[in-house]
Amino acid sequence: MIHTNIGNTPDGCHPDIRQILDYWLSIHPDNGLPSRQHVDPLHFSRHLPNIRLIDVVDDPPRFRVRLTGERIAQHFRASQVGMFFDEINPDFEARESFIAFTTAVRTKEPYWNSSRCELDAAKDFVALERVVLPLAGDGTNVDALLVLALLGNVATQVNQQESQSAA
Repeated sequence: MIHTNIGNTPDGCHPDIRQILDYWLSIHPDNGLPSRQHVDPLHFSRHLPNIRLIDVVDDPPRFRVRLTGERIAQHFRASQVGMFFDEINPDFEARESFIAFTTAVRTKEPYWNSSRCELDAAKDFVALERVVLPLAGDGTNVDALLVLALLGNVATQVNQQESQSAA
C-alpha cells in the first residue's frame, strides 16, 4: 500500500499508527470524512485494546469518552466511558490531548503526536504515541474521534528514534 502523509503524521511513526491511518484512508469517501458507520473494528481488531472512540459534543467542542479499549482502561484504572475529558481533568484545555482533539476537529485531518502521557499525573513518565482520526456522520462536521494510543514500551521506541534524529 502507498502511504500518504496527511495531517502531521510523520513517515517514521509507529507501524501500528501507520496501519490505522491507512485503514482510515481506505474508508475515506471521495467527498467528506468517514463516519462511525464506515468503521469496522474487525479490520483493526488487534488494536482494539489501545483504541478510544470519543464523541465531539457542542461548539466549542467538548469531548466525551464513548468507548475505551482494555489497555487504555487499565492505564487510567477506569474506562471513563460517558465522562467528559474536562470532568476527568479540570485543566484539560491546557493539555496536549485538548490540542490534538481540537486540531483534528478544526482541520478535519488526523493529528499525530509523540510525548508523555499527560492525562494522568501519576503516570506522566509513560511514553505515548497516538493518532487522532476525525469522523463525521454527515461527512462534514466532526462528531467523533477515533484515537489509537500506544503507551509505554511501544511508544518509547519511537520517542527514542526521534531523540536520536534530533541530536
